[in-house]
Amino acid sequence: MNRYGRSFIAVTAAVAVVLLTIAGASSAGTSWSTTATHGLSLQGAQLGAVKASTPLRIEVALKMQHSSAMFNGLRAGTVLTPSQFTAKYSPSASSASKVESYLKSQGFKSVQVQPNRLFVTGTATAAQAERAFNT
Repeated sequence: MNRYGRSFIAVTAAVAVVLLTIAGASSAGTSWSTTATHGLSLQGAQLGAVKASTPLRIEVALKMQHSSAMFNGLRAGTVLTPSQFTAKYSPSASSASKVESYLKSQGFKSVQVQPNRLFVTGTATAAQAERAFNT
C-alpha cells in the first residue's frame, strides 16, 4: 500500500471515530435536534458570547453509513479508494443535500458539500449560527 493509501485510511478511521463518538449509537432522525453549546473557559476565565455580527466558518459533520462494516474492513486490512469509501460509507447524497439546503435557508453563504459528503461547510454570522442550531 502506498503512502497516500495509508494516510487516507488513517484519516478516514480518525474521522469515523470522531463522528461515531459524536453521533453515538442512535439511529438517524428525520428532524433537527436542539443543541445546547457553551463557551469553553481558558485558564479558568469565561470567554463569554461573541458579537452577533462575528463571522464564523461552520462545518457540519454528517454520520457515516455502515460504520461497523467499515471498522471490520479496517481491522481486516481492506484498502479502498476514496471513491469506493464514499460509495460504501459516506452519508447519502440526499442527507448532505438536506443539510446544504437547511444552511442556505438560514442565510449561510458559500455552502459546500465536501466531495466525500462527510462535511457540509459554510459561513455565517454568530447570530445566524445561533438561530440555525438553537444555541
